[in-house]
Amino acid sequence: MQPAEADFHRGWLIEVFSHEQGFQSRCSSPCCKRLADETFYASVSEAIETARIQISYQMACAEVALLIRNLYEEYKLSIDEWQNISRSIVEMAIDPSP
Repeated sequence: MQPAEADFHRGWLIEVFSHEQGFQSRCSSPCCKRLADETFYASVSEAIETARIQISYQMACAEVALLIRNLYEEYKLSIDEWQNISRSIVEMAIDPSP
């Protein structure tokens, strides 16, 4: 299936596909990580904007995880603190809903 539109955000490719129910986005990072949004949106622009938000959120989680790892490696966090915080970050990245 060919995308209805494509765009880039922070190095990621965003592809928007048209379906009977609306538009869906799929994002690919330069290292081939994929984010797929199963939600249908009313417009291409809504699907792209939501994809940009998801990409920014994933990148922020990755940056925080790197910061936490650096703190652990600098002996500023215990192994338990590092594991608990890292686990929380991963859980938030997978399911950001409260």
